[in-house]
Amino acid sequence: MISHDLDRLSYPIILFDDGKLSCCDDIGLYSTGDDIGLNSTGDAIRLNSTGDDIRLNSTGDDIGLNSTGDDIGLSYTGADIGLNSSGDDTRLSYTGADIGLNSSGDDTRLSYTGADIGLNSSGDDTRLSYTGADIGMNSSGDDTGLNSTGDDTGMNSTGDDIGMNSTGADIGLSSTGDDIRLSSTGDDIGMNSTGDDFGMNYTGADIGMNSTGDDIGMNSTG
Repeated sequence: MISHDLDRLSYPIILFDDGKLSCCDDIGLYSTGDDIGLNSTGDAIRLNSTGDDIRLNSTGDDIGLNSTGDDIGLSYTGADIGLNSSGDDTRLSYTGADIGLNSSGDDTRLSYTGADIGLNSSGDDTRLSYTGADIGMNSSGDDTGLNSTGDDTGMNSTGDDIGMNSTGADIGLSSTGDDIRLSSTGDDIGMNSTGDDFGMNYTGADIGMNSTGDDIGMNSTG
């Protein structure tokens, strides 16, 4: 029986559909939604399964995205991830640490020189170019272009926000790692966009995940 005093726990928890609890460096997934629950260094993120919201932990290095079936395509010079929940191919090529989202299967091509995020939940193309640590968000098809050489968009003076840190080109990463939603020394990712779970382990610089079984192609300089 799960206690009603879960909020009193000193560490974040995520409740799986099977009733089991997880904490610390684990991942909690909602099997009936298009959500990704990330937990890195003990900071959990719970997402809105019906909105186009991004909830970030201002003290952690995590990012959670959810916009009714949005996907995450990540490509780094280290560890890369490409997700496509609709079965369409997502090909990303980057020189930095970036994210391209496309929930309708349209192509999203991003080019960065820093640590940036481009979001597109309606399937419209989002082309972003940055020289700093910035974020462009697009949940309705309109572009939001941000350009900064310092800290911008939900970043504090230390640059440790929006799943980014000031010393690396990362999203949801540790300051020295190339992982998303990983512990600083781990290399596992579990995601669920349509109710299926993914467990992955990368030995090189790339990870391809597709909730419908289609392939994801990615290019990386690392």
